[in-house]
This record gives sequence, C-alpha cells and structure tokens, in this order.
Amino acid sequence: MSTSDTRTQPPTSGWKEALHHQLFLARDGLMAFAVLDGASVPGLLARLRRDRPEHACLYRGALEPGLAEVAPYLVRLKPGTAFTQWVMNKGWANHWGIFALSQQNLATVRRHFRGFLMIKAPDGRQLYFRYYDPRVLPAFLAVADDHQVKRLFGPVDCYLCEGNGPDEMVLHRLAGNEFATERFNLANEPRDTLARGSSTAVRELDAVQGPARPEVLMSIRPDQMDAMARPRREQLPRKIMRYLREQCPQIVQPMADEQLQAFVKESVDRARSQGITIEWDLCRYCWLEALHGPTFTEDCGWARSILDLTDVTSTERVDMLEHYQRNYHEPMFNPR
Repeated sequence: MSTSDTRTQPPTSGWKEALHHQLFLARDGLMAFAVLDGASVPGLLARLRRDRPEHACLYRGALEPGLAEVAPYLVRLKPGTAFTQWVMNKGWANHWGIFALSQQNLATVRRHFRGFLMIKAPDGRQLYFRYYDPRVLPAFLAVADDHQVKRLFGPVDCYLCEGNGPDEMVLHRLAGNEFATERFNLANEPRDTLARGSSTAVRELDAVQGPARPEVLMSIRPDQMDAMARPRREQLPRKIMRYLREQCPQIVQPMADEQLQAFVKESVDRARSQGITIEWDLCRYCWLEALHGPTFTEDCGWARSILDLTDVTSTERVDMLEHYQRNYHEPMFNPR
C-alpha cells in the first residue's frame, strides 16, 4: 500500500499557527515534547541522526537495527528548528505520535513514559501499550479511572493529539484534581481564542494517592481494551477497501465506494466466523473473497481443506490460502 494512499492532508489554513501557539506560547514555563512511533514515521531514525534534536529511545539498551527503526522515541521540540517543522508539516493528521508539555527535563519525562510501555490485559497477558498513537491515548483517557489518569500524567501538564479529522486538536490537561479535555478547530479558530478550546469537558478526580510503583504494570479493564481498539476497528474497512483497489483493481473498479464497503463488512464478518481476526489476515481474506466470491470457502475444495486445519494458527491458514492463490490462480484472476 503506497504512502500516498494512506496519508491524510493537514488543514489548509490557520493550523500551523494554532498548533505552534499551543506547543510553545500558550503556557509559560513548559517544554514541548513529542513521543514519535518509529513504526509510523518514515525515516524517523535517519532524521533524528541528521537534525540531532535532544531525544532518547523509550526502549532500554542497544537495539538491533530493525527494532531501532520501529521503536518509540521521545524528542524535545524547539520552535523554528528543522526537526520541529518536519514533524508539524508532515506528521500532523498522519498518526506519527503525541505531543506533551512538561516542566521537567527529557530524562525525567523519559522515565515517566517508560513506566507504562507494558500493561496487563484483563486475561493477565502483558501487552505493549501504544499510548503514543494519537488515536489510542484520547480513547483510553476517556474511560480511564482516576488513578490511571494521574499515573498517565505524572510530570506531564498537557497532552496534545490529533482529533477527529485533520482540523481538530484535542488537549488533555491535569491541574490538581481537575482533569479537562479541550477541543480546538485548527483551521478556523480566531487568533484571540487560540488559548482556549471551542469545547471543554471537565472532570473532578478523587484525591487518590500518588501513582503505583513504576515496576507495577497498569491493569486494563475489558471496556478499556475495547475503547482503545475501537478507533482501529472503525478505520479497518477503509484500509481494506484501499488494499482491494490496489490488489485486484479489475474486479473492484466497477464497484462504488458504498458497494465495496458493504462487501468488505460482510467479508470481514465471514472471516471472523472462521476465527480470522488479525488486521492483515482480514485484508487478505477479503482479497480472496473478491477474487473467488463470498462462498469460496465452500466452493473451492483447496480453501475448505486449509480452513479445516486445526493444528495451525489462523494466520498460518491465511498464509497457506494466499500461497495457493498466488501460485495456482494469480495469472487467471489478476492478470498483469
């Protein structure tokens, strides 16, 4: 899938001034940081080495080159620098990471952010917590309990994230026991109101004690897991539609977006009934249905025999389906 197909363009007017104001001017005495996801930022490591902003990887120790490329990095942002301009111009609305404002130095903020890279799922598993995805943090804060909110803030005064679309910025701030979420329209907000949001929700937290010891994993409730997964689920149909239009254009080109979206929804439901739930596996399953029809698992003996295997994972089954398709059917169904 090409980068041009997945990028979202930032708003066209006013947004740079508004974002710059919130990061560097709206609150005196606070330093601006970004937590950037190497897996979402093309060429992040090379850019860090070239521009040399103050930064640190959130993973500890020497990393293998492949892991270093996709690791999360904490970066101190300074106004007017080449790196800051690059992040603002290219990263906004493309899910590169989150912004944070703090009075503390980079080392202190790094220790804080390292404290919840892992969380404990409701079933007891330890999972990576990708809170630095700007779609995840707001979703989690909306359902976090008071203790979790205070732990996530620690030395951070404010978090800034992309909102619902490129024109919206969401700011989360904690002052004492008052937790507030503000929404800003970056394209249309008048200059004299940039310091306050167009809509604000305030929540008074209980006077809970300080955060738990850093080595104790934060436990996540089932409803919180669902809230964090919801943004990705909502975007999945659009991702699969782009994948299908790229992988089998001759077949889906005649279909309007509404028709293709309905097909994807039904196909995903059928895939899940087969125990296929991983995003990439769902893309490939929908591709196979587009090539062979929605009943291909019954009509094609090779597909049925693969899906009936019980001693392999769902991903391994989809791998075998794709292998069979590309080796025996690709020239017939998807000519070049």
